[in-house]
Amino acid sequence: MDSSCKSLLAVVVFVQFCFILWIHSWLMRNTGDEAVEKKYVALHLNDGRMGNQLFHMINGYAIARTIGRIHYLPYEDRFRDLVVQRLKQLERVFPAIKRTYVIDKSETNRTLVKFANKSCCVYDDPKRLLNYDDKYLLLDFAWVQNPRYFEGMIEEVREILEFSPSVVSEGNHLLDMLKLNSSSLGNFSFWDRPQQSTLCIHIRRTDFLERNISTNMMDTVVAANDIARGMVSFYLKGTFHDGLFGGGVLH
Repeated sequence: MDSSCKSLLAVVVFVQFCFILWIHSWLMRNTGDEAVEKKYVALHLNDGRMGNQLFHMINGYAIARTIGRIHYLPYEDRFRDLVVQRLKQLERVFPAIKRTYVIDKSETNRTLVKFANKSCCVYDDPKRLLNYDDKYLLLDFAWVQNPRYFEGMIEEVREILEFSPSVVSEGNHLLDMLKLNSSSLGNFSFWDRPQQSTLCIHIRRTDFLERNISTNMMDTVVAANDIARGMVSFYLKGTFHDGLFGGGVLH
């Protein structure tokens, strides 16, 4: 082999070697071998009961998803033990909720961000938080009850809030007992109707008792019957509805 062929072969080998190095570097960048720093967002903990904790978890998760962060529960001593206890109860009913958050095990260097004027029902667009580069954000509010935060991910929320098999079994047992009790009375009831589905109504009592507020019983009954007959999908009235939707009745 003459010298010109040897030189050409050396150049080809060198070019191939450089190409292999470039391919390896590109694969390292695009297969996740380089660590991507995770970022987190949290709301203040609160001492609410199950309903408020459920709102907190779902809205916190939705806000985090919207801005590409992970929902975390901050290390706050005041309500920490209570919240952990509530979460154990929630996870027994909704096991999938466990995957929506992480718990901060110690104090972190977090950035406090004003949000929603500390109001439970005011909506504040989470996308404005995209400009923050801080690893840990703590939104300065605790009571979050506006459904707009998760309205774009309803199907995912439904999956998260799937009942556990044990709870479904307990619920079916209770319904069977109600049917037996109704039949033993010898009275016609909606349980006797063929293909009848079950409507369960949760009535919020605490605020009414603590604030000594009363409502018209028949208005509640009429609204429940309208929902049962399929006349409306939702029936929300009063200051709670006004705070969320700006007044009127949502059908």
